[in-house]
Amino acid sequence: MRKILDTIIQTDHEAQQLAKDAEEKQKSMGQEIDTQKQAMRQMYAERAKARLEKIRAEEEAEAQRLTDRFKEKARDNLARLEDLCKVNENKWVDEITARITKP
Repeated sequence: MRKILDTIIQTDHEAQQLAKDAEEKQKSMGQEIDTQKQAMRQMYAERAKARLEKIRAEEEAEAQRLTDRFKEKARDNLARLEDLCKVNENKWVDEITARITKP
C-alpha cells in the first residue's frame, strides 16, 4: 500500500513538473512570438518606407519631366507667337487702322 501511495505521489509530482514545464514553455514561446511579430512589423515598416521613398522619387522625377516639357512647349509657343507678330504686325496695324477709320 505504501508503495502504491509513493507511486501516486511520485506521479503527481511528475505531473506537476510537466505542467510547470509546459506553462514555462508556453510563456517562453509567447515571448518569442511577440519578439518575432515586432521584428516582422519593423521589417515591413522599413520595406514600406523604402518603397514609398522610391515611388516618391519616381513621381518627383516624372513631375519634373512634365514641367520641363510644358516649359519647353510654352517657350516654343511664345517664339511662334513672336514670329507671327513680326510677320503680321504691319498687316494687323493696317487692318485695325482701316476698321477704325472707316466711316
